Amino acid sequence: MIYGPGEVQFPDYIPVINVYSTENMLEESLRELGKDAYDVAIFSAAVLDFKPKERADFKVKSGKEWSLELVPTPKVIGRVIGEHPDLFVVAFKLEYDMPEKELIEGAYER
Repeated sequence: MIYGPGEVQFPDYIPVINVYSTENMLEESLRELGKDAYDVAIFSAAVLDFKPKERADFKVKSGKEWSLELVPTPKVIGRVIGEHPDLFVVAFKLEYDMPEKELIEGAYER
């Protein structure tokens, strides 16, 4: 189980690798799958598509105007599929504001 960030307590018999960012999720997924011990990978939630370009290591004072620039995060599932093309991948993808027919067709396509 590669998990995080979160507060779920898994049973002791489930080995858990805790992660804290999209980059960390990608790194740990590729490291674990690199052991070639898996036939299937299940990605049960979507990671963030964007993150702040810069991170403030201090509290931004209230009442002060500031801008937030976002940059794309790595595509975890895309990288996993690219590096492990024979792996069977089950993935979650959040879509919205689409007709039901398009959602179903897109799911089959993926």
